Amino acid sequence: MRIKDFLFVVLVTSGTGVFAQDMKFVVVGIENGDTIYAQMPEVKDGSCIHYRYVEHMPVPAVDIDSFIRTSLQYPADAINKKVQGRVLVGFTIDDKGNVVNIHLDRPIYPSLDKAAMRIIQNLPAWKPGSEKGKNIPLEFSLPVVFKL
Repeated sequence: MRIKDFLFVVLVTSGTGVFAQDMKFVVVGIENGDTIYAQMPEVKDGSCIHYRYVEHMPVPAVDIDSFIRTSLQYPADAINKKVQGRVLVGFTIDDKGNVVNIHLDRPIYPSLDKAAMRIIQNLPAWKPGSEKGKNIPLEFSLPVVFKL
């Protein structure tokens, strides 16, 4: 199942906080049963508007599922120990479409974590997200599934 249409929401903030602060992640899509999450970086300068969704979400240059499948290299030590699971990797699509600030949101095993981060580091640039004609950074989390 794929989500093709997104609900775009703008949350207005005061200088002291963001409404609906408990919404850390938002679902932006589902690819082959895996949920794709997005989050905007926190407002640090007391800006007037904080976006949870943007008018035009970032668009990957490749099919993410295919890219992960073809790039996945199961580490030998994890195979030997029969370790499997889902690593959740967070990253930011910056205002130029580059994949930056890659980090582990949910690690499971050192060699699997490293393999998942390598896949995300190798993602080609995306078409950046924009709001009112201005490119803005947006955070994402993608699951990388390791299954024997």
